[in-house]
Amino acid sequence: MEFLIDEQLPQKLARDLREAGYLANHVAELGLSGASDRALWAQALSRQAVLVTKDADFMSEARLAKPAPKLLWIRLGNVANQPLWQKLKPLMEQVVDAFESGETIVEIS
Repeated sequence: MEFLIDEQLPQKLARDLREAGYLANHVAELGLSGASDRALWAQALSRQAVLVTKDADFMSEARLAKPAPKLLWIRLGNVANQPLWQKLKPLMEQVVDAFESGETIVEIS
């Protein structure tokens, strides 16, 4: 399972995920900085990646559009890199299990 990290989340999150053994890329690492939501949506679909985002617009679109990428919606507000990873790291196994069980949207708050 690949995770595609949206631009408003730190690049460090992709590195933290990789260090924990997950396949992850930040949009900036793929040359997609400043890309439109539609371009990120298409990239996630083409890679069959989970789009990791804080953007509520993706949630609205995912509920209406088909096909839609899987979404990991981070609802933690403004949080520094380390506290973000400390919150996410212990949940990652459950996140992966949820997506592998057929969930298309997982929220972290």
